[in-house]
Amino acid sequence: MRPAATRAEPPLRLARRLAIDYGERRVGLAISDPTGTIASPAGHILRRPGKRPPVAEIIRRAEALAAEGFVLGLPLD
Repeated sequence: MRPAATRAEPPLRLARRLAIDYGERRVGLAISDPTGTIASPAGHILRRPGKRPPVAEIIRRAEALAAEGFVLGLPLD
């Protein structure tokens, strides 16, 4: 019998990711280490009722923190 062919997994890419916890009053932010093992608080953005979502500010923060990706929290309540 021949052994089953194995497919090599691509190497993990080291990159910091910005975690976004989107709430009614605030948008919480956290930044991961390059391996994605640990996230540290990165502040929050206040939301104003009746105003547009703070997408531009989230992008500014991501650039300032050198984030290369995003992780969005899933609101369950």
